[in-house]
Amino acid sequence: MRTIPFEEMDNIEKWQHPYESQELLAAGTHFLYELVRERFPNAPFLERITRLGDRKIFVDQEYVAKGMRVPDERANWLITEMHKIGTIGFSLWHLRPSFATPGFDDEIQDLARVTKDDSDEENERLLRGVSFLMYSASILARNGFEIEFIKRGDQKRPDFFARRDGNTFACEATTRRPKKLRASTVKEFWFHANKAVEKKLPQLRHPEFKSCVLLLDCSPVFDLMFSEGLVAAGTLHVMNPPGQSGPPPRSVPLLRYDDTEFAAGLKKLTEIVAGSNVHTIMYWKFTTEVLGEIHRRHLKHRVLGTIGPGYNFWGYFDNAIVFPGPDVKVVWDDDLDTAGVARR
Repeated sequence: MRTIPFEEMDNIEKWQHPYESQELLAAGTHFLYELVRERFPNAPFLERITRLGDRKIFVDQEYVAKGMRVPDERANWLITEMHKIGTIGFSLWHLRPSFATPGFDDEIQDLARVTKDDSDEENERLLRGVSFLMYSASILARNGFEIEFIKRGDQKRPDFFARRDGNTFACEATTRRPKKLRASTVKEFWFHANKAVEKKLPQLRHPEFKSCVLLLDCSPVFDLMFSEGLVAAGTLHVMNPPGQSGPPPRSVPLLRYDDTEFAAGLKKLTEIVAGSNVHTIMYWKFTTEVLGEIHRRHLKHRVLGTIGPGYNFWGYFDNAIVFPGPDVKVVWDDDLDTAGVARR
C-alpha cells in the first residue's frame, strides 16, 4: 500500500471527494495500524489491517498495473473494508489531542479486540460502534470542541466530554440499525429513534452530567425523518447573555407540537427526555454504498435540541432545529386572544 503522508488527512476538501478520499483512507489505515501496534502490539485487529494491505497490493499488481478491470467481488470487499478501517484512522488523526485523556485507551482496547472474521455479527457491530464513536467525536473536534474520553468505571458512563467556550457537554454515541423496516414513514423513524434514546437515558442520569448530547447513528431510518416534509412554525433568535461565552448569535427553525406524525414523535421524545439531562440529539447517517468500483458515502447529521438555560450545544451547528422540550412553554400568535393574552 503506497504510503501517504499523514498530514494529507488535514485536507477536508479532499476527504469529501468520493474518489480523492481513497488516498486519505489509505493514510488513515496506516496511521491506525501504527497507533494500535504502539498500544497493543499483539492485538487481533492488526491482522485485519495487514490482510487489507496485502489484498490491496495484490489488486494493484494483478489488475490495476495491467490495466484490467477489478472483479466486482474483489472491489466491493476492498472498498468496503478500506472505508471501515480507514475512516477510523482518519477520525483518530483529528483526535490526536485527546489521546492522553483518561478513557482513550479503553476505546482503543475495544478496537484491538476486533478480529479478521467479518462474518461475525458481534465482531462487526463492535467495529461499527467504535468507528461511529470516533468519527462523530472527530466532527466535534473539527468544529472547535475539546474532546476528553471518559474513563470507564463500575457504572456505565457517557463516552466523552466535549468542551467549548467554558461549556461542558457529556456525549454518548450509540447505534440503532434495524435490519427490517415496517414502513417508509416518519412514524417508523420515530419508533426506532425514540427507542434508542429511551435505552440510553439511564447511563446519562448522573449529577456529574448536567448537559448531555446523544449521538445516534440511525442510518437505515435517517432519511425518513423528514420524509413528509418539515415546516418550521417559527424562528428562534439566540444570543448569549452579557459576559457569558457560548455559540455565536444565530436564528434557528423552531418546531411546534401540531397534529402531524412528525409532531407525534416529537411529543413522545419530549416525554422521554423529561427530567433527564439530555437536551440535544444528533441524528446521523453513517454508511457507504459500494457497487463494483463505484462507491457513495453518506456521512451527514442533523441536530435537534431543546430550549432551556445552558442547553446551547445545538447553537454551534448551522443545521440545528429546536423544539420547546419539557422545560419551556412556547406561546404562539394564534394562542393569543385579541388583547394579546394567552388563552387557557
